Amino acid sequence: MLELDSLMPARLKQLATCCGGNEFAYPYPSVMEVIDMAGQNKIAVLGVELLQSHPKGPVVEAISGYEIPFLGDWKAFVEANNASAREVIMKNQKGEEHGYILTSATESEFHRLRLKVNERNKKV
Repeated sequence: MLELDSLMPARLKQLATCCGGNEFAYPYPSVMEVIDMAGQNKIAVLGVELLQSHPKGPVVEAISGYEIPFLGDWKAFVEANNASAREVIMKNQKGEEHGYILTSATESEFHRLRLKVNERNKKV
């Protein structure tokens, strides 16, 4: 996720709402540019959260439910995940008072996360 955020041009970050830490909620249609940028940089969008602005803080309206298995081909994995992210956003297209947080990973970030999960599962 940090890799994608570091690639973001200032104009897109200015449109986004910071949701604490390193999470940014991008409005529609800017979020589609973010997904395109992810794909161009071989970054997989693993999930999408739809947030609505609220005076007491953002409220989660929807969370994507897709899960694409990694079968060894990173390019195909990125393309499938990012297509699923676009589909979720198109089905949940909202106006200015909403934003989309993208959970993303580079290939190395993804493999590190998988190792951690596998190690944790072995301990259980």
